[in-house]
Amino acid sequence: MTSRQRGPFTTHRIPVPSTLNHPYVALMIAGTVCYTLIEYVIAIEVLPVTAAVTAMEIALTVGLYWRPSVCGILLVTVSACSKLIPFVSFPSQLFGIWLSVGLLAYLHKAPTSFVLIIVELLSHCYELFSDAGTTWTPSGVLSATCTYVIAAVIGLAIAEHQHAEHARREAMEQHRLREDHDRMQRNIMLASTLHDSTARGLTLITLLSDQCLDGINDSDAMDDSLRTIRYTAQTTLAQVREVIDLLDGTSDAPASGITVNDSSGSDSLADMLSATLRNNDQRMRATGCIGISTVEDRQQERNDHPSPAHYHEITALLNEIYTNILVHANADEGYQIHLVINDRTIELSQFNNSKPERTSYHTGKGLALHRNRIRALGGNLSYADEDGMWVLAATIPYHAQD
Repeated sequence: MTSRQRGPFTTHRIPVPSTLNHPYVALMIAGTVCYTLIEYVIAIEVLPVTAAVTAMEIALTVGLYWRPSVCGILLVTVSACSKLIPFVSFPSQLFGIWLSVGLLAYLHKAPTSFVLIIVELLSHCYELFSDAGTTWTPSGVLSATCTYVIAAVIGLAIAEHQHAEHARREAMEQHRLREDHDRMQRNIMLASTLHDSTARGLTLITLLSDQCLDGINDSDAMDDSLRTIRYTAQTTLAQVREVIDLLDGTSDAPASGITVNDSSGSDSLADMLSATLRNNDQRMRATGCIGISTVEDRQQERNDHPSPAHYHEITALLNEIYTNILVHANADEGYQIHLVINDRTIELSQFNNSKPERTSYHTGKGLALHRNRIRALGGNLSYADEDGMWVLAATIPYHAQD
């Protein structure tokens, strides 16, 4: 005997060859073959026909391991047909029939299993009423038939239990994969937030620092610039820490959600986007760039709030647009941003005059990344610089948060 330790309990398993996929079935078949041989040697008259039938039944019993359906049907058929030969005793094949009907039921062939039980019952009835010298009694036939039915029910119950266990494991695996997918999506959103936040904050700090270095005669303007630099640095650092905490697992935020740019509040979608525009406009004014940002709510159905992924992309795109305006627009000519909220989509349009010479505060790949994300969501983003006028248009679909 060999043992395997599992927690506080010790379980024992019978050592079997590694080539046996179903060792317990093989053990039951071996026991059935031994019982048939012992019964033949002790209680059966040795005749050519009994030897042939017994050898056939033993071969079919062994074949149950590889071909349970075919061999099971043939074994019960041979056993039933042998009872039609009068005044000749054959091995009873009790264990063989139990094993056959049980395996057939286990293989989800319960109707075939019960048909074989009926065939075996009819053969016993023929043997009883034909006065063929049988040793069976009516009560014995009834008891044997009941045990056949019990064997079939046990096989069917084991199959259903394994099916339920397999379904449970599959459900757990699907749940694990869904959690992994949600966690990966959350991490992508967090990484995007980290990039957008740092890029926007550092760009603003750089521009304000340049203004301070160029020399601002107005002390009030200088103070405002320094306060904006400090606030921007603090806000950016706080968002970076929040993202790191979430990625590190030290935050209590769920894997499927995100606390940055959260859309699950009580405010309407129009109010939340208006707040995003106002916050960005305030930062723009701190650099001397003044524009117009508006939100138009055309929703006929109240579809608030969008899912975190959609809301994150909408706000991330807006932040990227404001960062690009800081870098590429003429501050004295302003900018315009207009949002239209429909029942299932958000339409965004933005334009501003471009600087003749581009600065190098960032890589310029942000909009290309956002275009890929929006296309993945089923939307579209286009932008172009035509004759000194920068024009951007986007359509972003969104779905209500579950």
